[in-house]
Amino acid sequence: KDFKVKRKEITVERKEVDDALEFLRVSRSKFILKDKLIERGDRIEIDFEVTSGGLPIEGGVSRNHPLVVGDGKFIPGFEERLMGLRRDEEVNFSLTAPKDYFHKNIAGKSLDFKVKVVNVQVVQKPDLTDDFVKSLGHFKGLKDLEHNVSEGILAEKKVKEGQRVRIELLAAILDRSKIEVPNSMVEERLDDMITNFDNELHLKGMELSLYLAHLNKTEDELRKDWFPEAKKQASFSLILKKIAKEQNISPTPQEIEEVVKQMIQEAALRGEVNQENIDIENLKEVVAGNLVNEKVFSFLERSYIE
Repeated sequence: KDFKVKRKEITVERKEVDDALEFLRVSRSKFILKDKLIERGDRIEIDFEVTSGGLPIEGGVSRNHPLVVGDGKFIPGFEERLMGLRRDEEVNFSLTAPKDYFHKNIAGKSLDFKVKVVNVQVVQKPDLTDDFVKSLGHFKGLKDLEHNVSEGILAEKKVKEGQRVRIELLAAILDRSKIEVPNSMVEERLDDMITNFDNELHLKGMELSLYLAHLNKTEDELRKDWFPEAKKQASFSLILKKIAKEQNISPTPQEIEEVVKQMIQEAALRGEVNQENIDIENLKEVVAGNLVNEKVFSFLERSYIE
């Protein structure tokens, strides 16, 4: 109990608001066909093929691939080679990927590109006028939108800071604790981590097996890489349960019933669940566990945050 965790002051910079407004403008842009030379800021669509040493690279072929010239979304030097071209023109060139490039399979390699310009468009972004802002929804004008954006950024930062503080609290306790974590508990946590990651990949239209092949890893190797994090998360879980027991922290039946009822109603409104197929007892158990954790975190935050 000989520690304190400092909560960081949360502020919103003007640039963060401006960046969010610019993203909004870009999302509402109009694209107008252009039959002139490609310039910085134009939106183009390209067909391209990439090879290295005469062999195709993984993911190195694409058709009608969109990009905004100057956004820097491709390998350094790529977009500059396209400037000055017109629609239907083709170009071949070579570039060397940076050694620290985030795509590790091509980092530091010499790459040969064959590119055809399929389409060229001028990006016409709307001006941030009161009339434009009013067309977005229930905003009185630009100042009202700026305030709303700022509040949204602030709320998101507070959530992230809250998560950081909670992890730091548990890490401080873990550093001061002796915990023997059963290997079966770590393996169970690893199973959950793999399953959750697989689900996230599916939402992006990807498969875990293909992702691992891209990394040249097996699932066993991935589990080995993630083992320390899984052990830490399992330790955190034991810490929360221990504190709940020592401090006699538990939710009331009424609290559990209220959350379960709310969850079922919200899921039913979204059409995601048939109430007849719900395992109420299992749901209550999950809700009770979440409520205990929240109550323990509230206890820790009251006691150990400066």
